[in-house]
Amino acid sequence: MKQVLSVLSITVLIFSACAQQKKTATSSVKQDKTGMIEQIAMERTACFGRCPAYRLEINKDGNVKYISRSSTEYEGTFTQTFSKEKVAGLFTEFASYRVDTCQSEYKNLIADVPGLIFYIHYKGQNEPKEIMNAHFGPDFLKDLAGKADSFSKVDESWTKVAEKNHQ
Repeated sequence: MKQVLSVLSITVLIFSACAQQKKTATSSVKQDKTGMIEQIAMERTACFGRCPAYRLEINKDGNVKYISRSSTEYEGTFTQTFSKEKVAGLFTEFASYRVDTCQSEYKNLIADVPGLIFYIHYKGQNEPKEIMNAHFGPDFLKDLAGKADSFSKVDESWTKVAEKNHQ
């Protein structure tokens, strides 16, 4: 009986040490990935009704571009500059959720749900990390979309740079 308890105790110690080491490695990856994000683009696509469809491009330097597609209050392409700190906060959240490890596509379970697509551009990578049908993925992707939407509140303070883009 004592041998079984000894083996069990050693096994628990080994697994807890591995878990602690993995946790530490993951935290340093989170910090590294935050600085690696150059741009987060998010698209909300149309539905069969009047769902607002637009693309939002948030750059590391604070420059944000909003491109209206359909059923939006402001039509056209608009730009605005936000503080680097506000953008860094969003980028940190994306990195902390490890969106780089998300699937490239989640199965669309309902045909009429407007699409939610992320494109995360990392420094040194030619192609962005793409996450299709993100609203069917982990719940944190919907939360991140809501936070990205805080950058999409177009009003008269934005600069209109192009008329409506028919795509």
